[in-house]
Amino acid sequence: MSLWIGDEVAAKNNTRFLTDLTHPLIRREYERRCSELGLRCDSPLTEQQRRDFDRAMVVKYGERYPPPARTPWLLMIWDMLEQPTTKRA
Repeated sequence: MSLWIGDEVAAKNNTRFLTDLTHPLIRREYERRCSELGLRCDSPLTEQQRRDFDRAMVVKYGERYPPPARTPWLLMIWDMLEQPTTKRA
């Protein structure tokens, strides 16, 4: 069992996140994050909170447990999505 949702599973299920919340280590980290945010451990995170969680897990565990091949691209996409959308004059 991997910390990460594999590329094939992600493509098949149209998954847009990296971490597998059923993995025991990731589950403990997720519950800790929910607690830090003042949420119940069974509460879903918002899209932004979940992306931030996945980023933190890549930083924390990515060297020891290499994430899937799509990770650099997904992180770049998230960065682009989070760009401010205000127009400059």
